[in-house]
Amino acid sequence: MNQTASPFYDQGDTHTFSDWLVTSLWNIGVDNPAEFYVGVLPDITSVVARDGQRRAQAQWDKIEELNQAQLTPVGQALKKVMAGHHFVDLAAGRMHLSVVARIVAESFGALSYTGVDLNYGGDSSITNEFRHQGFRAQFLKQEIVSFLKSFQKPGPVTFYLSGVESDAADADSVKSELLDLLQSKTSAGDFVVIGPGTTDFDVTTRKFKKIANDHYHFVFKRKHDGIFGFFLDLLP
Repeated sequence: MNQTASPFYDQGDTHTFSDWLVTSLWNIGVDNPAEFYVGVLPDITSVVARDGQRRAQAQWDKIEELNQAQLTPVGQALKKVMAGHHFVDLAAGRMHLSVVARIVAESFGALSYTGVDLNYGGDSSITNEFRHQGFRAQFLKQEIVSFLKSFQKPGPVTFYLSGVESDAADADSVKSELLDLLQSKTSAGDFVVIGPGTTDFDVTTRKFKKIANDHYHFVFKRKHDGIFGFFLDLLP
């Protein structure tokens, strides 16, 4: 597969599925968080606003308040997952739309954010929309399978996939290759998070176990390799 083509849908320039993080983490954005919503998106304006260009305007005081008092079980799991990890958002969507994931990554203590998508105008980075100097969000114009093939793990990593779906003739083989790459590019203690709009990705067919989920997000932890790893993976 080359860098200018992908079997996965272009989800458009009006929304991004990662907006559902606000509901999974803090039970906000919809009238009834216990319901499963289809065909709509949550209201994210209480925590972050898109400026229509590149940057996001985050309500950091509100986000900190929610992190302290209103984290859901999935939110608690994701906060542990992201802390001290490099957060890689595969098929992230347009830069001016895919703002929630990178703001959440910074607020949960990730070391960096990398968004990967063919729909960027080109490679770029942002450093001045975050609370902490030194946190960097970079955006890479690449097809996600091609990106993973050349990916060099900088340290602990969490991969995030939302809105990754396809009905192309070769979709199944590409999804299988993507799962193989997620396994080969991770090691024990790394994570994969499957978000809404990502269909038919059975991560447990590879060396991952599910540790948390809700309607919209499924969190998987990379298993250990080797015979002794089997026993380590039995531990909570």
